[in-house]
Amino acid sequence: MQNPGAVLDLDNKLVPEAMTLAPEAKAWRILFGTDIPSGNAPLLVVQEPRNVAAFAEAISLDEALADSDDDSFCILWIPPNILSNAERESAWLDTAAPIDGAARDQHIIKAGLRTIRVVWSERRAVIHSAREHIEEAIDAVVRFTLAERETFDLERQMTAIWPILKAHTPLTHKSSASLRRRDKTAVAQVTEQVTQMTATLLLLQTALEQLDPALAGNSKRLYAELVLQAAIYERIELLEDPIEFAMEHYELVNTRMLEAKTASNELWVGAAIIVALVIEIAVIVLQLTLMWGATT
Repeated sequence: MQNPGAVLDLDNKLVPEAMTLAPEAKAWRILFGTDIPSGNAPLLVVQEPRNVAAFAEAISLDEALADSDDDSFCILWIPPNILSNAERESAWLDTAAPIDGAARDQHIIKAGLRTIRVVWSERRAVIHSAREHIEEAIDAVVRFTLAERETFDLERQMTAIWPILKAHTPLTHKSSASLRRRDKTAVAQVTEQVTQMTATLLLLQTALEQLDPALAGNSKRLYAELVLQAAIYERIELLEDPIEFAMEHYELVNTRMLEAKTASNELWVGAAIIVALVIEIAVIVLQLTLMWGATT
């Protein structure tokens, strides 16, 4: 949701005509964080798909052209009186370094309304709009960026989990002590990961509904158009069954491991009882033998 205490500074850092892109364009670096420092009002605070604050930092176009080594997002605003260069814009969007070095197909998403047009990539976006629409556009782009990143992260995690899940399949029907000792930590870690993925999926679905009544109309419509062009609904639908299967799989694995541990404990308790009975019988026999010897 847009923070009313944060205003984008559109008048600072006028860009000289010698810059690579449009001379009156403006650029911001959007930084994401969970902590809000005192005296530094965020541009907006997003609750779903994760609780995060977005901070806008005005930068020069030279800075916008450079890559950053964090998860920040760069936005370039081009007002309608500027004749933009689509080829240069595409090149700028295409050359952004991936987050955390994660390999993914660079894909450019285009979406727009009657008064706003957005060209988006994983690390950068170009917004074409009038001055009065820029804040609504940035609000939609930032919220969409978080949703798209969470969707991609879920897809990447699910791909990575399949071979681990396959390796743990024997634990669904047998669980020897050696297997339990070997896989206990790994199973606990993956169970926690799958649980978190399930929660993220639910929060992501909530985010797509845009239930916050404070959201501006243009922001909601642009966000919905970006989500549509990125096929996020379809991608989430493809994730639902695998994540549900993984959750059920690890519930079964944990149940089998608990049952096997309980059975093993019961076996040891039974063995201990038998040993105690044998010792008790031996003591009684010994006492009877001593008494018999004493009487004779």
